[in-house]
Amino acid sequence: MPPKLEPRPWFTSPLWPTVLMLAGVTVLLLDGLTPYRTFARRRQWTRVKGRLVSAVERRSNLRSSTRGETRLEYLAKRPQKLVQSKVVTRGWPLKEKKRVWLVRITYSFPWKSGRITRVADGPAKEFDSEPAALQYLHKRLHRDTLRVWVNPGDPREATAFLDYPSLLMLLLGFALVGLGGLWLIVSLLLRRTYVRQNGL
Repeated sequence: MPPKLEPRPWFTSPLWPTVLMLAGVTVLLLDGLTPYRTFARRRQWTRVKGRLVSAVERRSNLRSSTRGETRLEYLAKRPQKLVQSKVVTRGWPLKEKKRVWLVRITYSFPWKSGRITRVADGPAKEFDSEPAALQYLHKRLHRDTLRVWVNPGDPREATAFLDYPSLLMLLLGFALVGLGGLWLIVSLLLRRTYVRQNGL
């Protein structure tokens, strides 16, 4: 009667480390490397000097005369609002509402053809307070001017917020790939030892 074989441990199967590696590659392709490709592409754009655009609002006043009162309407410029707030729902499993602040500005810049291009722009990041958002913005402003990266092929595609991407998703992707690769090597070695011990 042949000797009874010991069951092979589950962690010696190459299936699970392969799944872990594929998960890491997916994270890198979908979210880990994309911000870096976008950052590298935008850094090659043409740098110009932009200027904040004044907001325009409609105003009115009353003028009295012998014929009565006349309401006059006119357009007036005012400094634009640089920071906006909104309420978002965060948290899991217990969700809570939280107010965050966003930087949203409108600026213009001259381009090669001599015309002025107007762009509404802002970073994707959110801030926990209005002073934090304004501090982030004022680091990029010099009075009313700021540096702008412009796509030569499409001047309407411009940005004044060229921030180095976060390393979180990139590190997570590489960690999953590295851990899965190490696990795969160990599992193959253990599987080889198992085969030798059982004379297979």
